[in-house]
Amino acid sequence: MNKSFYTALLLSSLGVGILSADTLSITPGTEKTTVAPREQITFTLNTDLSADSAAIKVTDQKGAPAYYNQESTIALKRSADGRTFTAATVLKNIFYRFGSPRQGSLRFVPSITRNGKTIEGAAVPNPWRFEKLPDLQAAGAIRSADGKFGGAAHFPGSQATMKGFKKFDPQCGTIEGWIYLPPLNPQSAVCAMFIQSSDTSPWSYQAIRVTPGRALQYLVYRSKGKPTVGAVSSKPIHKDGWVYFCATYDTKAGKMKFHVDGQLAGEKDFTDPAGGTSASIELGGRIHNQGGSYQIIESANILLDEIRISNTVRDGAQVPSAPFSADANTLTLYHFDDPSLFTDAVK
Repeated sequence: MNKSFYTALLLSSLGVGILSADTLSITPGTEKTTVAPREQITFTLNTDLSADSAAIKVTDQKGAPAYYNQESTIALKRSADGRTFTAATVLKNIFYRFGSPRQGSLRFVPSITRNGKTIEGAAVPNPWRFEKLPDLQAAGAIRSADGKFGGAAHFPGSQATMKGFKKFDPQCGTIEGWIYLPPLNPQSAVCAMFIQSSDTSPWSYQAIRVTPGRALQYLVYRSKGKPTVGAVSSKPIHKDGWVYFCATYDTKAGKMKFHVDGQLAGEKDFTDPAGGTSASIELGGRIHNQGGSYQIIESANILLDEIRISNTVRDGAQVPSAPFSADANTLTLYHFDDPSLFTDAVK
């Protein structure tokens, strides 16, 4: 396994000047470092002088935190003499701003605390990035729960989301899954699924939301030309249990339809595509850029299970009696049976 060494001149944040030249080593590492999803990374910081603690701050290339609404600092474990600090971590929950590994490259900034003063060094000069985007990433206190079939994702309703990047068909498709609604009505609409274009097409999205009246809503937005919105809502849902939803859209047929528990909730005209050929998929909340500040908004207190997106129109009147299986038309399928999905941003 390769190892990347970097001598960090640690500069006092109080303007004291250079205190020591400390060596940071990272495993694995090369001049142009890439990290496989869920690959363990080991940091070792050797200091000339004894220190009380040390940490690695993870930022993007502009110095902003690499995690949306998360503290992006990895604490290092101190040796007995206070001159060696180590940590092994898995950077599996990076939320790239634009959905691109190239644009989402990372910087590692070492720091030590000595006599109550924090001293920060220069960033490791070569940016790191994932070899490919993880299939699904989580941020916030999302927990594993019993699902309709197997496991499910339990979203807390505050500052949490799961995000993935997948192929998408904006012309024709199906968005379906199982949702368990909260016992109380949300005060404002919250996001169960948010599927937005992440290619060069004009920004547009499709979404499944929970309204303040405890109804499910299928919403489509297009920004090209004069912005257009299409929405179909179910009746208020009062049952305490899992609810199956199925949204379909087809430009050739000219319709978008929404089924809930096998019943047609409504339909609208759908003549123009919505979305891109690649999509950013956000579950349980959506990431919003306001003035360059990225926040998780419309967080939902819900459970999700068996999320499937297809490039064909499926029959929403048929309520599934078993977990989904992938076929030739399946673009995205999340079972939520993998416990490792449910981990906060830095571990």
